[in-house]
Amino acid sequence: MAATRIRYPDRNTPMKTHSPSRFSRLILPVFLLLFTPGVAAPEAPKVTEDGLTQVTKSKADLVYVRSGVSFAGYKKLMLIEPTIAFRKNWQTDQKFQTPSNPVTDADMAKMIDTGKKVLVEEFGEALTKAGYTFVAERGADVLAIKPQILDLDIAVPDPDNSIGSYKKVYTDDAGEATMVTELYDSVTGQLLARAFDRTTADYNSFNRRSERTQQTNLQDAHYVTSEWARMLVKGLERAKAAKTP
Repeated sequence: MAATRIRYPDRNTPMKTHSPSRFSRLILPVFLLLFTPGVAAPEAPKVTEDGLTQVTKSKADLVYVRSGVSFAGYKKLMLIEPTIAFRKNWQTDQKFQTPSNPVTDADMAKMIDTGKKVLVEEFGEALTKAGYTFVAERGADVLAIKPQILDLDIAVPDPDNSIGSYKKVYTDDAGEATMVTELYDSVTGQLLARAFDRTTADYNSFNRRSERTQQTNLQDAHYVTSEWARMLVKGLERAKAAKTP
C-alpha cells in the first residue's frame, strides 16, 4: 500500500490559532486524575471557558464541541503538525531504573520524531480511507486537525534497538499516553471541538506479559494510534450527521 503523503500548511502563512485559555491548560491535569488510583477527581465541567460543551456519548473519554456548529460542510482536512510530550520526570525515572543505559535528550527527540511519523501515517491512512482529502490551503470546506500526544509513558524504551541483543524484558503493557485532538475552522481559526482519550498500549493484549523491544514498541504505537484515528473518523461521521439548532 502506498504511503499517504500529507503536506503541512506553509510555515510562512500559519493558520490563526487561539492561545490556550487558563481553563484549557488546567483541564487535562484534572482529567488525568480519573486515571490515578485512589484519587477522587472532580466532575468534568459541562461547558469550558473557551465555549465548548461536553458531549454525553462518545467513544473517547471526554469530548467537547462548540454548540450550534455544523460539520456537514467540511469535505477536506488540513493536518497541523503533531506535538508529542513525555510524562513529567519520565526521563529521570528511566535513568533511575537503567543507570547503565540512560535515555538521553537525543533519544527522546528521536522517539518523538518517530511518534510523529506514526501518527501522520495512521491518521492519514484512516481519514483518506474514510473519503477525506488532505490539503495545505485553507478553505471554507477545510477542517484543520491538531493532534497532540501528552504524558507519553513508554514502559521500556529501546531507542538504540539493543535490548533484544543482550537480554529479554517483559511487561504487562507497553506504556500509556493521552491523545488530545482539536478541530479548527481553517479560515477563522475558531476552535470547534476538543477530545481527550487516555490509553494503555498493548498490541499483544491477549498475552499477559509481552516482550519489550524497539519493534514491539513500534507495533504498539501503530496499534494505539490507529485506534485513535478510527475513533476520530467515527466522531467526524457522527458530527457531520448531527442536527444543529
